[in-house]
Amino acid sequence: MKKCRWILIIALVVISLILLVACNIKMSQVIKPLSVKDVFALQLSFSKERFVHIIKQWQDSHMLENFVSHFKYDFLYLIGYSLFITGMFIILGCLIDNPNLKSWALLPISAGILDAIENTLELSIITRYSFNATLIFLQSVAAVLKFLFIAVSIVVIVWIVAGYIRRNV
Repeated sequence: MKKCRWILIIALVVISLILLVACNIKMSQVIKPLSVKDVFALQLSFSKERFVHIIKQWQDSHMLENFVSHFKYDFLYLIGYSLFITGMFIILGCLIDNPNLKSWALLPISAGILDAIENTLELSIITRYSFNATLIFLQSVAAVLKFLFIAVSIVVIVWIVAGYIRRNV
């Protein structure tokens, strides 16, 4: 690969990693005292009853505003992880000279799209107080698929790196 392409890809990975870390730090500050576990409970609620129960708890304890305000960072966060993991696939594809490997980059991009759908649905449901069971179920499905695509991406990257190290050490 040409030197300037490498520089651009590495810059993409570094900048997206910085965005990822900065947004993660900012989101954890904004949602306090909620935890990641609390947020996952909402994302994976699947039912209207569970979703409404969680939102009511957050509303009663004045934490719902914190959660709603985190979305401005969450949308940037999904761009960060999508670009970071995509960049890793591109770098690995070039390192081991396997152009097919670059097609795996569709997984983190798909995860980011699903995350945007999930965020949009959650925000719409919460801000409109329109607790539609179908939309709540769909946002949970989007969350599960997002987590699955991210997990598969990470496993594939680790598998490729381990194979590369094994062959070249």
